[in-house]
Amino acid sequence: EMLMFSIALAGRINVERAQREQAQAEALSLQRHITQERETTIRLQQQLLDVEKQNKLELAGMVEERTRELAKTMNDLQEANQQLAKQSVTDSLTGIKNRRYFDETLERELRRAEREHKPLSLILLDIDHFKRLNDNYGHQAGDQCLKLFANQLKRLLPRASDLVARYGGEEFAVILPDTDAESAALLAEKLRQAVEAENIRYNNQTISLTTSLGVTTYETGTNPTATRLLSAADHALYQAKEKGRNRWVAANATQFLNNSNIA
Repeated sequence: EMLMFSIALAGRINVERAQREQAQAEALSLQRHITQERETTIRLQQQLLDVEKQNKLELAGMVEERTRELAKTMNDLQEANQQLAKQSVTDSLTGIKNRRYFDETLERELRRAEREHKPLSLILLDIDHFKRLNDNYGHQAGDQCLKLFANQLKRLLPRASDLVARYGGEEFAVILPDTDAESAALLAEKLRQAVEAENIRYNNQTISLTTSLGVTTYETGTNPTATRLLSAADHALYQAKEKGRNRWVAANATQFLNNSNIA
């Protein structure tokens, strides 16, 4: 009985040992499987992080590129707007300011002169016998003379605040802020002499020019308008032509308003 009991006990122990070893093997296998799953999960997470990082870098690069493109587009647009604005106030033939800019500047400078109690002078001038010049030398020669005439006027103006503009056709206008009648007359004579002294070469031909000028000055306390100044300067220019051209004539804006027959 003891022998049989020992044999039975030994068999049971062996079965339990086998079951325990099998359970340990299964647990070890499960552990390895869990470890593999964890490693796979970590690897996938890392890959996902790498992809996300790469996507962020690519997105940042795309955003930076688009930002540069947008900045360039905005800069190009600003330059185009500035160029358009410049063209809108520039005479296409001579490159100086046009009538529109002149009108705006005259109104602005006149208000400033009234506010600061300073004089403001205006000169209207044109090229003498310009139609005859076109007839004799052709319109291309006339255009060349207009360009050189405009550049000469611009070069002779003493200050950056002075403005020369093409008023229309062969007629030009000069605005002289903070300039009294005497100084304006001196400058008018200087312009007249300079134009008379400089010959223009065109297609191996020498073209001589002269100019007639009308000068007027706003003095503080006279309450003028741009229209009144222009009327006075235009009247003086007409007188300069009537008196033989190649000269300047000054007209008092206030007197011109009071007496349309001023000499």
